[in-house]
Amino acid sequence: MSGLDQCNPGIEVSRDATASLTFNIGTNTIAGSISTVINVFSGGGPGNAIGDVKNNIVTGSGLGGNQFGIRLFNSGSAATGFGTMNVNAANNTVNGIDNAYPILAESSGSTGAGGLLKVALTGNTSTVVAGGTALDSTRLQARNASTICAKVSGNTTNAGGPGFFGIQLREASTGAFSLEGLALGPQVDPTARNYVIAQSPGAATRGATI
Repeated sequence: MSGLDQCNPGIEVSRDATASLTFNIGTNTIAGSISTVINVFSGGGPGNAIGDVKNNIVTGSGLGGNQFGIRLFNSGSAATGFGTMNVNAANNTVNGIDNAYPILAESSGSTGAGGLLKVALTGNTSTVVAGGTALDSTRLQARNASTICAKVSGNTTNAGGPGFFGIQLREASTGAFSLEGLALGPQVDPTARNYVIAQSPGAATRGATI
């Protein structure tokens, strides 16, 4: 797929209820989308989503745009149940993003406890547009009693938008975050941040809120 113009979104795959999803999003060049360029969504219910997002070149709409580049989102609720997403995102290049995240991996439910995102982010390059109000260049986030298990290495970023980071790990509102390579047990922010620095020295800035 190449050269999409003004599409909404560029590529989207999703699952819900008891459905399972297997996907392979690879070697695409996408520009011109006015919404999330690559969106992988696992909704409520006990199904699973598993697949790869690799070797894609994603270009946002630039200054003043409002879109995610690559969004990997596992959701659910007490009423619908929670599923699991397992995704390998590697060697993607994302640029030209404003007012959002070039790469976002999130596990978040609306009510109740559950939901698991297993994600590997390796060898990606993500940059926000200069002069805008973008967020982190790459963010991994566990919220609302959901869990992320992540491998993060070899990624390159710029410094993100004003007040944000190149790579940010965030554990919020009773979420749980596990980072491959750290010792078992609770960790403090500087420990996680220093580990991310060692694993992704090409990221301009790094942050951790755990």
